[in-house]
Amino acid sequence: MRKPGVRTPVVTAKVRRPIELASLYDDLNTAGRDSRTSVLSFTIVKASDSTARALGIPDGVAVYAVERLRYVRNIPLALMRHEVPASIVTFTEKDLGKRGLHEILRSHGAAPRIVSETIGARAATAAEARMLKETRGAPLLTMERTAYDEHGRAVEHGLHLYRASLCTFEVTQTSS
Repeated sequence: MRKPGVRTPVVTAKVRRPIELASLYDDLNTAGRDSRTSVLSFTIVKASDSTARALGIPDGVAVYAVERLRYVRNIPLALMRHEVPASIVTFTEKDLGKRGLHEILRSHGAAPRIVSETIGARAATAAEARMLKETRGAPLLTMERTAYDEHGRAVEHGLHLYRASLCTFEVTQTSS
C-alpha cells in the first residue's frame, strides 16, 4: 500500500563486476547495458605527491586529472576519478564521452596488462551522495586501482566509488 509523501523506489538489477582486467565501460558494453558517461572535470595538473607515488613518476609531472560519473539506464552507478600521465597518451574530454579510458589507452599502445586493486567500503559524503543520487551516509563500494602496461609502466591510477545498492564485485579464486 502506498503512503502519501513516501517515494516509490525504482528497482533495477545490480551490476555484477567480475574482478578481472576490464574497465567498467567494457563490462557494461559486454553485458549489453544502456550506459553513458558524464565528464565532470577534465584538467591537466602537476602530479601531487600521492599521485606521483602511485604512478611511479616524479612529483610535478603533468597528469590528466579526470572525474566522471557513469550511468546505467540514466541512473548514476559510479563516480570515478583518474590520473593518467600526460606523457603516455593524449586525449580530450570529448574522447572520454565516447570511449572508455582503457580503450583510449589501448589505442595509444599503453594497454593495461596488470592491475593492482584495493576494494573496500565507506559511507557517502554529502557531495558524493548528491552526485550518485543516494542519501548521505549510504554505503559505497570503493576501488583504488593502478594499471600497468606490458612494460610495467603505470598508465593510470584511479579511485572509484560505486553505489552498493546497485553494484557487487564478483571474485573467482583458483588454487595453484
